[in-house]
Amino acid sequence: MNRKNVLIAVGRKEYSKILRTHISNHPDHFHVAEQEVLHQRYLHEVVDLEKPDILIVHDYYLESEATDKKEREEEWLTFLKRIRVEYDDSIRVVFLCERPKGDPFLSYLVNINVLDIFNTRSIDLVEMIDQLKDKPRFSRVSKFVIKNQKINYDSPEEDEIETSDDSLDEIEDIIEEVENQTEKKEKKVKKEKKEKKSKPDRESEDKILTAITQIDEEELFIDVPVKETVVVKERLVGAVFVGVVGVESNTGSTHTSLLLANFLNNRGLRVAVIEANQTEHLFQIEYAYEGGRGYVSIQDKFSIKGIDHYKSIKELNIPELIHQYDFIILDIGEMGKTDYFDEFFRSHIKIVTAHGSEWKRNELITFLNSLKQHEQENWTLAIPFVDQVTLSDIEKDTELKAFSIPTQSDPYEQSNEITNVFEEMLTSYLPSKKVENKPISLLVGGGISAVVVSLLVIVAITFFK
Repeated sequence: MNRKNVLIAVGRKEYSKILRTHISNHPDHFHVAEQEVLHQRYLHEVVDLEKPDILIVHDYYLESEATDKKEREEEWLTFLKRIRVEYDDSIRVVFLCERPKGDPFLSYLVNINVLDIFNTRSIDLVEMIDQLKDKPRFSRVSKFVIKNQKINYDSPEEDEIETSDDSLDEIEDIIEEVENQTEKKEKKVKKEKKEKKSKPDRESEDKILTAITQIDEEELFIDVPVKETVVVKERLVGAVFVGVVGVESNTGSTHTSLLLANFLNNRGLRVAVIEANQTEHLFQIEYAYEGGRGYVSIQDKFSIKGIDHYKSIKELNIPELIHQYDFIILDIGEMGKTDYFDEFFRSHIKIVTAHGSEWKRNELITFLNSLKQHEQENWTLAIPFVDQVTLSDIEKDTELKAFSIPTQSDPYEQSNEITNVFEEMLTSYLPSKKVENKPISLLVGGGISAVVVSLLVIVAITFFK
C-alpha cells in the first residue's frame, strides 16, 4: 500500500503531538513528517522540502505576521493558490478552523479545491482519519458553498472572485513570482532546516497566553454514544475561555463573571472563575462565604455551589485546568489594574462591561477607540440594568451587540431574566442542556446553609466591583 506523507502545520506543539500520535497509529496508510511548522513564514518552504501528500493546517493557531482577519485570509489564499500552481492537486490540504458554515471564506476555499474542512471546536479524530484514508470528496464540503456570492480580497493576484466560478481565476502574477524565486527558495529551505533555532521560541510565551491558545488542542475525552453496540469516539476538544473586562472601575466585571458562572453551572457544565486582576475580590467573597471572624485561607481555590473560584492567576497551571472544565471565565477587570489584559484578546468569548448612563458613554467610546487595532466585531457589551432605548443607543454608537444585565444582588441565585440574557449571548457556544445531577455537598458547603451563604456573598460583593 502506498503510504501518504503527512505534514502537520497547526502551529502548536501540543496540538501537533495529538495529531501525530493518532495518525501514526495507522502506519499502513500514513507517514508523519518529523518536521512540523510553527509559523506561517516557514510554511511554503517546508512544503517544498517535505513535498507532503497531505498538509494539515490550522486557520488560527498557525502563527502569522498578519494583523487582522482580512489580511490573514489574503495570506491563506495566496499560499493555497501558490501551491495549487506548483503542485496542482497532488497536495491534499486539510483546513482546521472555527468558522460558521456560512462563512464566505470557507466557500472560497472549496472553490480552490480544498475539500477537507473541519470547522467545529470538537474534532472527531477517528472520523477525520477515516476521511483521509478515503479520497477527497466534494460532497463533504458542499455545505460550505455560497452560490453567486462575491468575495472581495485586496490582493495582488485578484480584484474580485465569484464563488460560483470553478476556475482559479487570473493568477499569472503568482506563477511569475514562483518561477523567479525557485532557486532562492531551495537554498533558503536547506539553510532553515539546519538552523532550527531560527524558529520562534514558543516556549518563552507567558504560560497563560500559551494555555489559552492551546484551547481545543489538548484534551481528549471519550464520548460513548448510546447504542446497542458501544462505539468509543475520541475527540479533540478543550475548555471555552471567556474574557470579561471593564471599561473603568465599578462596571461589574466580577459580578458579571459570577452571574455567568452560575448560569453555566446550572446547565450542568464544569465552570471555573479565575481572578486575573489585582482587586482581590475573590478573597473577600471567600472570607464572607466562610463566615468571616478572622478566617484566613491558605488555599488557592474555593468552591461555591459547585463553581470553582481561583483567587489568583499568577501561580496557576492553566494547561492542567483545560482538562477539568468546560468553561473558564477570566475576570480581567479594568485595563489599568491587571497584568493580563492581553488574555482578553485570546479568549473565545469577549465581554466588555460598561456603565449605561449617557454621561458615561464617552468612556466606552474612548475605550473601544484605544483598542481599534484589534478586531472588535465579536465583542459583546454587558451593561448593568439599562432599558431597551438606552441599549439601542449604545449599539448604534458602538456598532456592537449589547445586553442589559438585570438587577440581581446575589450572583449565585438563578433567575429567568439572567438565564434569557446569557442564553442569547452565548447561543453559539452552548451545548444541549445537561441534566443537573450534583451531590448535596456541592450545594451546601462547610455546614453553612445556602441562605446564610447567599447573604454573606451579597455583603462581600457589594453589588458590583
